[in-house]
Amino acid sequence: MKKVRTLRKFDRYDVLRVFFLIGKKGKVPRGKLSKLSGIGEGSIRNILKILSNRKLIVITRKGTELSPKGKKVFDQAMKLFTLPKKIRHDVFKDGFDAYACVVKKYEREKIKELYKARDFAIRKGCNSAMVLICNRNGSIKIPYVRKWNFNMLHEELEVSPTQLVVLASSKVRKITERGILSILEYLNEEIAKLFKKVTGISKVKGFT
Repeated sequence: MKKVRTLRKFDRYDVLRVFFLIGKKGKVPRGKLSKLSGIGEGSIRNILKILSNRKLIVITRKGTELSPKGKKVFDQAMKLFTLPKKIRHDVFKDGFDAYACVVKKYEREKIKELYKARDFAIRKGCNSAMVLICNRNGSIKIPYVRKWNFNMLHEELEVSPTQLVVLASSKVRKITERGILSILEYLNEEIAKLFKKVTGISKVKGFT
């Protein structure tokens, strides 16, 4: 009998999402991980297996937490960016919840072609996406565009001059977070390498 291949119901960004969720929450039961991430328990089980095989987590009866190696990787990540969070301001005016994160380190030449960053998020299913920069005077703007400012984001985000703000929205939070992570990966090769430390893989067919 021919073996039927089942389609993977998660991608490598979901592996990252679960890893960062564990890092943020501490010891988390599998059922709660499923609820918080919006990923089915079967897929969570497989994701935890991936992270366990990479020695990044410790699984116990009471829940899953980061291993010393996992904590080191998590701490490295937090020096480069903040985790996506829901914001109150409707920056996109599209009726969907918007999420944002702050990028502390990035490759400056990448901000010259930010349409590419937006395209990564749109391909992941986001409805809207945008990258802003905090100028030296503290104003938050679209790079190279003087007309608009987004200074109200200072009320919700701790962003310093020269840092970036990545925003995205979609119908579903997990899609939005995938989109933001894909932009982070584009903006900084160091972030891309760190993501590979977590997933053990970069962009390949079947596990994108």
